[in-house]
Amino acid sequence: MSDASGLHSVANAMETVAKWRAEQESKVQTEIAEVDQEIGSLTTAISNLQQQMEGLAKFRGELLAKQSSVGDGEGAQIYGGIFGALTSQAATLAERGATVLAAENARRATIAAAISDPETKALMDEYEQFKTTVEPTLAGLPASYRGVIEQHHVGVTEKLKARLADADTGPASVEGDSITIDVVFGVDAPEGQAEIIMVVLPVADSVKMDWSNRQDDLQTALAARAMQAVYQACKSIGFPTAQAMYGGHQGLLAVELELPGGDPGPIQSALQTALDQILGDAPELNAAKVQAKGHYSLVDNLLPPEEDEAAAPQEMTNA
Repeated sequence: MSDASGLHSVANAMETVAKWRAEQESKVQTEIAEVDQEIGSLTTAISNLQQQMEGLAKFRGELLAKQSSVGDGEGAQIYGGIFGALTSQAATLAERGATVLAAENARRATIAAAISDPETKALMDEYEQFKTTVEPTLAGLPASYRGVIEQHHVGVTEKLKARLADADTGPASVEGDSITIDVVFGVDAPEGQAEIIMVVLPVADSVKMDWSNRQDDLQTALAARAMQAVYQACKSIGFPTAQAMYGGHQGLLAVELELPGGDPGPIQSALQTALDQILGDAPELNAAKVQAKGHYSLVDNLLPPEEDEAAAPQEMTNA
């Protein structure tokens, strides 16, 4: 400000300085308030993050505790998986067996029809007459007569074979996709020496338990071939006197064979080889489009969890 003469006075200068200072102080106070507000916001955020970190740390501890117990239920999971798969395979095998049985009945009907054909029946009658009546007397006939009769019989036999061959084409075959079947086995060697062979088949335990009241079918064939392989493997490892014991387990057929000891490695290998070879070459399984192979598993996986006493195998019986 200036006086009436237009000159600045000291009072005016001091007033200007005071006004400037007030403005600066006000500006600084505003900035300090803004900083304080930001600090407060950050402090709150840090507190929230700290709480989140504490929560995550607690959750991590719970996960670590859970991680240490994950394996506790693995045995039950494996056991359930194996027997669930085998039970499903057993049902599929039973369905395929019914299909095979229907095809076999049709094949037998065709054979019966062929045998009942008059010409075929005449050939069969002549064949049987030769075997029962003529053949025993051939030695007493002259060689020329014997040769004519034998030659005639060869002709009859060939005609009969040709007629029956047209009707009997071997095991009944079926249409449809192949099915895969596992024969699960394990070798129990708790002290490093093999003591027991265990085998579980995807067939109903009635194949053995009710064998006298049931008709042989595809399940019977699979069980028979599997046991053929097991006995062949036992013989190959120097245990030809092996005696199988049978029992039901989860509705399936289970087998045990006691061993006198030995390295479990060669035994496992011998079982795998015999099962794959015999099951793979079985004509009745191939005709039914059943692909069966041996599948090795630890013996512990074939036994129910300790707490599941209701799933314990039924008592084993000798073959």
